[in-house]
Amino acid sequence: MFILASSELGGAGGIPAAIRRVESIKTIQPNTWYFVVMNVNSTKVALFINGELDNESSSGLPRIASSINIPTIIGNNNYPNHVYANPLQGSVDDLRIYNRALSDSEILELYNEGKNVDFSNFTFIDFKIEFKETINDDKLKAEGEFTLNDASDGIDPLNEDVVVVLNNFSLTIPAGSFIEEEYGEFKFEGIINNTANAKMEIKTTGVNTFKFEVEAEGIDLTGTANPVNTIFMVGDDIGEVSVRFEGELKYEWED
Repeated sequence: MFILASSELGGAGGIPAAIRRVESIKTIQPNTWYFVVMNVNSTKVALFINGELDNESSSGLPRIASSINIPTIIGNNNYPNHVYANPLQGSVDDLRIYNRALSDSEILELYNEGKNVDFSNFTFIDFKIEFKETINDDKLKAEGEFTLNDASDGIDPLNEDVVVVLNNFSLTIPAGSFIEEEYGEFKFEGIINNTANAKMEIKTTGVNTFKFEVEAEGIDLTGTANPVNTIFMVGDDIGEVSVRFEGELKYEWED
């Protein structure tokens, strides 16, 4: 896979005598994750984006290069006369290589397995930030509520990562870090990223409804500005909201 332009993806494969190339029709947006599959068989080379067929070549690959010194490249272009000319300016995650072509239904199933499920409701009750002059000494204190979507299979803070994102700052509490003090009440307290002293509580308040509280100090919120794009994620369940403050984004609170 490689980038053809700022808004296109492409792929090519084969040997010099039989190269098949396919380019995306879909416009690719920056700062957005995409699930991309290059599916190759003897009749076509197909490009899938987010579980759907985007484009395909008119013919497939008669054979796979196995005894020729041609590298397999992901994230760049090794097409003749354009060697390494279009590097992917982004990230690649959960890379898989199969020894067979996948069916359309298998590709769609893989895409659906990796999709996040949005909260049906996500609001903040309280949100405060305190900036300090020294690096890694800022503070965050937030409280909010969320409701799971009907498509959710539930949350499990004991066995799922819990992630908080504020613009460029992120805090991940790894799976297995929470304890369940009472039924439906999950708590964590400890050091994250070697510097952040964090506390978090997730409490069941009703059917698929939850309340959460998070406190963190010793963090770096450099660059945080209005609007604060805030994400709260438990496993594959996610809520995102932009919080806007009037005036300078600087708050203090009493312990």
